[in-house]
Amino acid sequence: MLKMAPIDECSKAFETILYHSGKFGSYQRRLYVVVCSMHIVCSAVLTYTHVIPYLVHHEECTERITAPGNASIYFRLNNWTVNYPASCRSYYVNDIGLENDWVFPQWAYPGHPLDVRKFIYYGKACGLGAGFLLGALLADYVGRRQTVFSAFLVMCAAQCLTAISQDPVVFIVCQTLVGFGAGCFIPPSAVLVLEYVGHDWRDICVCLLPWWLGPSLLSLGGTIFRHWRHLAIISGMAGLPLIGFYFLVFESSRWLLCNHKFSEAERVTKEVISCNCKPVPEVTTLFDIARACVLTTMHKKKYTYIDLISTSKLRKATFAAVFTWFPGTVVYGGLLIRLRSIAPTFYLNMLVVFATDVVVVISAILINKCIGRRWCLFLYAMSSGLISICILVLHVTNDVIEDRMLAWLAYFTKLGVITSLTLLALITMETYPTVIRTMGCAVGFSAGLIGLLVSDKLIIYLEPFHYTMPFLIYGGLMSLVAVGVLGYPETTKQPLPDILRCRHRNVCRHEAVRLPSAWTT
Repeated sequence: MLKMAPIDECSKAFETILYHSGKFGSYQRRLYVVVCSMHIVCSAVLTYTHVIPYLVHHEECTERITAPGNASIYFRLNNWTVNYPASCRSYYVNDIGLENDWVFPQWAYPGHPLDVRKFIYYGKACGLGAGFLLGALLADYVGRRQTVFSAFLVMCAAQCLTAISQDPVVFIVCQTLVGFGAGCFIPPSAVLVLEYVGHDWRDICVCLLPWWLGPSLLSLGGTIFRHWRHLAIISGMAGLPLIGFYFLVFESSRWLLCNHKFSEAERVTKEVISCNCKPVPEVTTLFDIARACVLTTMHKKKYTYIDLISTSKLRKATFAAVFTWFPGTVVYGGLLIRLRSIAPTFYLNMLVVFATDVVVVISAILINKCIGRRWCLFLYAMSSGLISICILVLHVTNDVIEDRMLAWLAYFTKLGVITSLTLLALITMETYPTVIRTMGCAVGFSAGLIGLLVSDKLIIYLEPFHYTMPFLIYGGLMSLVAVGVLGYPETTKQPLPDILRCRHRNVCRHEAVRLPSAWTT
């Protein structure tokens, strides 16, 4: 006989409570608005250093030569030696097309002995990776709410300190702390929203977190201030008022329940029910079922990253997370490099590259409700791979390939890639049980971060061979992502798993209710 998978009664009970109290009620809407606002600030802060370009010194002189008949001839010379009386002006040209009246830090100008940009890039990446791993561990140890708001405060404070930094070393340290705070904030904040909404709303709430709006607002601020200090202080200060919403956001009831904090879990859940103004019949009975399920299947313990491979199902999911996140972000990072100048101005470029993603993501939300998460992700990953391989068609049918044609091919490929990564984040969070959910998410995000770091090196080695090579490699990598997705379980319309069963925890349910302090822990 086939062995039936054990039923997660805790998850079923909580989904029933959400069904009656509101899958996306007043409290869920409040939580979603707060987290969305925080994500907008986070993405703006993370992309802040993109407005500090590489600068090249230029000197333009207008030389005047007097000819017979008192006529004057003017010559405009760039960085040439001037022999005759001339009027000269000195200015700096940057690689992203910002206006000459922008003010940048002193280390950004030519002549500084230290390549500060490289240290900022790798420092922020290291901080982000450390934040992913440590923040997820804290979120599963001490709770989602405390981790989210503490990390967000660290990120905003470090961004404000960036604005007053004079020394490049201080700037690097502040931006590393920005990366660390953002890494600690991102996984638990998305998980906190996921654990409070019904299954019909999980894809909408996670996929439509407006991270794409932050870079667009940052570019808008750049058009107004045009000063690196002003932009840093505004982007950092924008997040500080959101810290006050700590008192209006509750801890995750699922996390409290699975960590044997039954009284607090019941209190928080009743607060949510009261906020949504919808009664839940037999709520006490549902809590009894959830408590009994936790007591009979799980020890009260601290879970670690080792638990991500504790069962065959989790090992398969963890391998699929690494196998899909790494190549997907390699492709995304390479395409972003190609899209640095797709629009005529820096501000419009930020808007086109980031803000237009939401249209394709909405289409993925609609499609996944019809065919499921896995096959929708398979469809978008494979489609983006095929679009990338279309470079062969351009190569065969055109004698000369312009850079703009390659840029627009990269743009349409990126739309499919970012949609695939968005769905991938949703499936990763839905696959793992509550007690290790943020840790599983952090492993996937960390693999993706490594992919981003590899992407800029990969394109340097591929471009010299032939301009088609990067696109062909990207097509192959997205095909790997499409295949790797099949390692995930289907999560559409499924209850969010809560229980990670302990091997030696097998207590009869009627005995569990007699355990000391089972109801007051």
